[in-house]
Amino acid sequence: QSITERFINGLVDHRIGLVVFAGLSLTQCPLTLDYGVITELLRKADLRMLKVDGTAIGDAILNAVYKFKKKTGEKRDQVIILLTDGENNAGVVDPLEAAKIASERGIRMYTIGVGSLEGAPIPIDTPMGKQYARNPDGSPQIPKLDEQLLKDIAFMTRGQYFRATDNKALEKIYSTIATLEKGKIDINRTMQYSERFYWFLAPA
Repeated sequence: QSITERFINGLVDHRIGLVVFAGLSLTQCPLTLDYGVITELLRKADLRMLKVDGTAIGDAILNAVYKFKKKTGEKRDQVIILLTDGENNAGVVDPLEAAKIASERGIRMYTIGVGSLEGAPIPIDTPMGKQYARNPDGSPQIPKLDEQLLKDIAFMTRGQYFRATDNKALEKIYSTIATLEKGKIDINRTMQYSERFYWFLAPA
């Protein structure tokens, strides 16, 4: 969270939004230039508020896609950074179909996979101490990272896939993305014309 917060605070003139997801997808913050608001909402983000276990990657992508509304003639790049530690196992939208829609709208996606390829139990704090999430049949819930899916999403949208093995790697990835996107924002310039011909008309 702190690494993502530093990345946000390093941006300039980018509108940025926040979508959180587990078994459901939720817009935590729509596109805004108020980085103070979005970092505060990032700190308050808690996947337990979604109340549905799982990883709905497709739903999250589509949710983010529909937050973009490019004005006619606007050349500002549109980018989604997808950060996930699990394979798609929930939601109603296929991730590759969602990526196709993003691609058709000219949205580039950088995908970041965190965690272990082999998977690991999900710790949960309970009144009885630390427990681990379980499937409906009682077996341990061990989400695994689907690298191929994340690579395919990035490829389809002309983005890149990154693997974050630890916090230092994640920080470097954010830095790389910032460098790749640097200078791609259009600065709108307004020309105001004022008539001055009468200065020369009087002497003539």
